[in-house]
Amino acid sequence: MIGRRRVAGGALAVLIASAAAPAAPARTGLADGAPVYLPLSLRNAAPPQILPDRARVFGMQISEVRFRDPAIIAEVREVGATYWRTFLFWDEVEPTRSTPPRYDWSLYDPLFQAADRLGLTVIAEIQGNPAWAAEYPGGPPHDLDTLAQFMAAAVERYDGDGVDDAPGRPVVRFWELYNEPDNTDGTLAREGRGWGYWGHAPAAYAQMLKRVYPVVKLANPRARLVFGGIAHDAFVGEGGPFNPTFLDDVLRAGAGPYFDVMNFHYYPLFAARWAAHGPGIIGKTAAVRRKLESFGVDKPMMVTEAGMWSAANPPYPAATPADQMRYVPELYAQSLAAGLETVVWFQFDDVAGFDDPARGLVDRDLAPKAARTAFRVASTTLAGAVADTPARDTRAAGEVYWFRRAGERIAVAWTRDGSVARLAVRAPSVEWIQTLGNRYHVRDGADGRVDGLTEVPYGADPVYVRVPGD
Repeated sequence: MIGRRRVAGGALAVLIASAAAPAAPARTGLADGAPVYLPLSLRNAAPPQILPDRARVFGMQISEVRFRDPAIIAEVREVGATYWRTFLFWDEVEPTRSTPPRYDWSLYDPLFQAADRLGLTVIAEIQGNPAWAAEYPGGPPHDLDTLAQFMAAAVERYDGDGVDDAPGRPVVRFWELYNEPDNTDGTLAREGRGWGYWGHAPAAYAQMLKRVYPVVKLANPRARLVFGGIAHDAFVGEGGPFNPTFLDDVLRAGAGPYFDVMNFHYYPLFAARWAAHGPGIIGKTAAVRRKLESFGVDKPMMVTEAGMWSAANPPYPAATPADQMRYVPELYAQSLAAGLETVVWFQFDDVAGFDDPARGLVDRDLAPKAARTAFRVASTTLAGAVADTPARDTRAAGEVYWFRRAGERIAVAWTRDGSVARLAVRAPSVEWIQTLGNRYHVRDGADGRVDGLTEVPYGADPVYVRVPGD
């Protein structure tokens, strides 16, 4: 959520300056849009049948400005997302306190009904404490019982069991408690409902999980409580607002049994910090997983914010639409290889007046960027795929990841420095798919040798290689 809102006093600039590494630079090698001239033995392939089961790892969030728009929610599904992370503001449902509590779900029933019709799996992001309940919109409530009552009512309404359900019986299974709760900056926390504020009180966050978890499970045993997505970067002491030991302290306070899914955020701005553990998001996933293991905790993991920007908007490092386009398949190939349950692209749409430097797949006028097409191609090409063992081919130049699904293997390949490499596959033919979806059949002999190996080029722009099964 770094830089999501305008930050007073230039705090955003300080925060960005604290990053461990710049964003991925514009690459050289295969120029943007430049054709790769292939032997005449290549021919256009027929469009593949789209598998009905989209890859679960693809998630999406819509901006706070447009998240109630049914047409935009439908767009999320159309581009291939299976998970939709969306806001649920407590202060909109219970603006005043009464006995017994009175809840107004009129703003949220239509959202979750729309998601249910589209087959989207909802991650409800609890935010916006009412003023009567807490000092900060994203901080500790005065009385945890009030939060527990609200959560019990919300989970019951959206559990689809036929008792006290919303009209249409929409189901919400994933409940995330606050956004970036490792934040320690009270000024940021007062500015908007999007900032969590538990970084100064990790023991209180642990106590909150202990109070809410049994209530959620009593209302719906199949519901899954998600740890609030920790930034776990831009730490205090580096110019940022986030507590570097927040996760340690919460686990040390005994919260391990009281959540179902671990959750963190990842942006390539901070890739260097985690590089010793693996490339890109794989490195941070491995580091967080090891942290959990050190406390004897084993949980599935998701990432409820990730993405890349498409504009030069200081203090963010310069980036282009082509950089953003390339990053989509890189992020999701690494995420599948890391075994993450889902990774939510933040966000679907750019918004005027916010500090976000164009992280959307569509611009402020909802015009599609190249990254939107790249997301659609990635989500359909990798539908139903699971990581091979091992997933990464460490012998290949750049990064090459292998996945399997019924009847075929799929590689995703790119080079980090923009050089052009070749992937040799032992098969009579393969399908070669470019980042934006151009497809070709490549046959053994296209390189002038009939030797049982089919070769395809790859460079700065990631490519997919589909290999038929035996």
